[in-house]
Amino acid sequence: MLKAVIFDNNAIARSLLRTVLTDGGHDVVADSNINPTNLARGRMLAPHILFMDSGGDTANLDALSELRTALPKTVIFLVSSGFTAEVIQEAAQRGVNGFIVKPFNGATVLSTIRTTVLKLVAKQKAAAG
Repeated sequence: MLKAVIFDNNAIARSLLRTVLTDGGHDVVADSNINPTNLARGRMLAPHILFMDSGGDTANLDALSELRTALPKTVIFLVSSGFTAEVIQEAAQRGVNGFIVKPFNGATVLSTIRTTVLKLVAKQKAAAG
């Protein structure tokens, strides 16, 4: 069971993602709007996985950079109803590990989490020698 935090300004999206994650055996320790106070709280919770809505602007990507610096071991997913190649490239450069597309498909979300975590573990093992 992985400890998860969800940041999304849409309460319905947060609720749906929370349901998918808890049904998949993950522990959602917080879900909230995206604002500096909540982001600070999310950092203190030190989640294993973190989901953040792209919000369609660079402010959320700036916040993701700060979260990546504060939480180097956390697996970070960017969530959006659609991604452009530019957003994907910039998000990856800022340390995002994976992408979740709205509307949520539970099986796809859980598969994406599993695949991303397994790739990161394999990469860490290879780096360790």
